[in-house]
Amino acid sequence: MHKKTKKAETLVEVIIALFIVAMGAGVSTNLIINALQSSAYSKDSLIATSLAQEGIEAVRNIRDTNWLRFSADKKNCWNIKPEETVCSPSNKIQQSDNYTANLDITNYSWTLKQNASALDTTNISKASNEPYRLKYVDLDSTKDTNGDGNNTNDHDLYINTAGATTGQSKFYRQIKLEYIGTNTPEDKMKVTSIVAWEVGQVVHKVKLQTILTNYRKVAR
Repeated sequence: MHKKTKKAETLVEVIIALFIVAMGAGVSTNLIINALQSSAYSKDSLIATSLAQEGIEAVRNIRDTNWLRFSADKKNCWNIKPEETVCSPSNKIQQSDNYTANLDITNYSWTLKQNASALDTTNISKASNEPYRLKYVDLDSTKDTNGDGNNTNDHDLYINTAGATTGQSKFYRQIKLEYIGTNTPEDKMKVTSIVAWEVGQVVHKVKLQTILTNYRKVAR
């Protein structure tokens, strides 16, 4: 009788031990999964923040380039569209919520393209969002820049425009431009750069803002 009791107790102890191990393994697995998800989100968030900042810097670059292109009249020409060669009111950048900042990889100059509709962050896979999707570019097919052992299809750059693209990224970038103040001509512009991406049907978003001023304005 004593031996049977000991065997029963041992069996119960083994079952309890296995249960504890299984529970511990489950908790450990969840912790590992959560850590990996957190790491992936942190990486995506860092990339998105950099891309949002790049959008602001693109508009800043256009302003600074205009100061050089139209140095004789910085007061009126700081906000001329980069593709225009004549400084006139009809050629100035219009305020809108629907811009993409496009990089020409042949001369590394920035342009702005106005789209028909704004980025819909509630439904990121919407067809009208495609103009805002950033694409990958492999700048040098003779070098392995991402360490994967292959010289091609490296994601060296994200751009909106067509070109030597190596695929579409998960990131969408929208630029909003708004003139502020009462001065005529305008000398302040609020730039909002939004980058959105989706993971597991959840849309994440980074939004950065700055005020660009025409502080180098010089009247004719």
